[in-house]
Amino acid sequence: MKYLIMLLLITGCGKSLQDFIRMGQPKFKKASTNPVFIPFIQSFEAEFNREVNVPIVLGTIEQRYAGVCLVYSNGYREIQINKDLWGSYSYEQKEQLIYHELGHCVFNKGHDNTTRDNCPHSIMRSYMFSQYEINECYLPEYEHYMHNLGS
Repeated sequence: MKYLIMLLLITGCGKSLQDFIRMGQPKFKKASTNPVFIPFIQSFEAEFNREVNVPIVLGTIEQRYAGVCLVYSNGYREIQINKDLWGSYSYEQKEQLIYHELGHCVFNKGHDNTTRDNCPHSIMRSYMFSQYEINECYLPEYEHYMHNLGS
């Protein structure tokens, strides 16, 4: 079993991290990061001066979830990104999604659905930024989002 931290496309999960804790071991071979995610990992590592040891893979997950951070009781962590949705995102939405999931798996952050100035307060919002929010919030306030994620 595992506990899941979910990024939703339309609605938030509304649960705390503790609601997802389950005991168990992964019953599969540990994954290797899909090369498509390497530039995002390298950017994250440079931004936060933190090595990422969490594999990121394309997977089949429920349609409404863009990605999940899987954390097992033995400490193994893995990020799965919805392979059916990945291609439809802009570069910035992909970055926001990967940084969000790394926020869960690397920084142990939960969701933050607060807003400020009509924008999401945090990259850790429980659903994807729209392209409008990317253009009007994420890009102009990039430093705010990076500071918030790393603190």
